[in-house]
Amino acid sequence: MSRLGVVVFGAGIAGKVRIRDIGAVDFPERTWTLAGFVSRRDIEIEGACRLTEEEAFSRADINAVVVCTENNSHERIIRNALKHGKHVLVEYPVATNALATRELFELAEQKGVILHEENIALLTTGFQSMRDKLAAVSQPIVKGEIKLNGSYNGWVEDFMKSGGPFCVNVTLIQSVYELLGKTRLQATGGQLDVSDEEFTATAELSCDICRDLTLTVRRTKQRSPREKVMRFTLADGTVIEETPEKPASTPQGGAGPKKPGLFMEDFLQFVGKVQGTIDPSADMARTLHCIQVAADIHGLMGLAVERSSI
Repeated sequence: MSRLGVVVFGAGIAGKVRIRDIGAVDFPERTWTLAGFVSRRDIEIEGACRLTEEEAFSRADINAVVVCTENNSHERIIRNALKHGKHVLVEYPVATNALATRELFELAEQKGVILHEENIALLTTGFQSMRDKLAAVSQPIVKGEIKLNGSYNGWVEDFMKSGGPFCVNVTLIQSVYELLGKTRLQATGGQLDVSDEEFTATAELSCDICRDLTLTVRRTKQRSPREKVMRFTLADGTVIEETPEKPASTPQGGAGPKKPGLFMEDFLQFVGKVQGTIDPSADMARTLHCIQVAADIHGLMGLAVERSSI
């Protein structure tokens, strides 16, 4: 195909960034066109055409769908897009459970199209710095911790909509998976404490490189900034710590950024997979492995999340 026709589902914060970046006409070597966006809200966005779902799925000039909606709507939108032969980029997670995630990748393979899960946290300089530091250590890693604090947003605290604390925050599991070499990462424990004002979810993990890994997610009703800390302790007592920055979008204005923001970097990876210049197999393996780990953690917590309605 000469140009990739793209439609964005969802016009919230992430969706609007995607619409703006994909629709920017000053990006060098642009091989795509923004066909429009789909939103359940009656809104207008400058430079973008609002489409119906039927138009997005049926139009021949639309080859790709970018999904930026709530977690529990991902499966339905992705399944419909894949059935119509559209490539899909979806904000993580792909779906709210491991079974649906695997089915969707199988359907993408059957249709000969790409299903790509976004995870811009893995593109931040803070994450890359931690990866480089851990790759250079000679001492064994004896303990690892990742902590995430933030506030409720209207659906992240609703586990039936979000898929559970380690589904909506599967990026934490994926971070460990990438940092420690994909070495048989598995869930060993999980605990969920919920009150009227907040919840705290704790996961215990193990892999070949480190047997003592802890992920903690705390969300509160009280408005608070999103903060993440990654900390690893070596056998000699050395502590390696990073506080990854909040992922940035492509800057606005001017003649166009010299370097794209992280959302655009992710989109370019998606385009590379569609064009056949990037092998999607490693990312797919990470997605499938980590969503299963999330499901295992939830099982150890005694948290059962029903499958999204399709």
